[in-house]
Amino acid sequence: MNLNHGRTSPFLLFSALAFHVLSAGGQQTTTSSPVPNKSFDVVSIRQNVANLGLFVCKQTLNAQIDPKPEKLAPLININRQLAAGLLGR
Repeated sequence: MNLNHGRTSPFLLFSALAFHVLSAGGQQTTTSSPVPNKSFDVVSIRQNVANLGLFVCKQTLNAQIDPKPEKLAPLININRQLAAGLLGR
């Protein structure tokens, strides 16, 4: 597997950017949303997304510093799980 040593691979760039956007998006919303949200805790969901974003950014940086296929496994798994959730699987 070629991880483009010396430059950022498209996968790593996309992963970091996607989770940066997700993490930042949570800061734009408020807990006083006009949509009733009694079935879930908005603050804890926002915190979990921020924590996941931080993990992805750290993992991406580690994969860029020391590019090894096993460092991509957590990122690939997270992306697959997120995609499956968005597709309703």
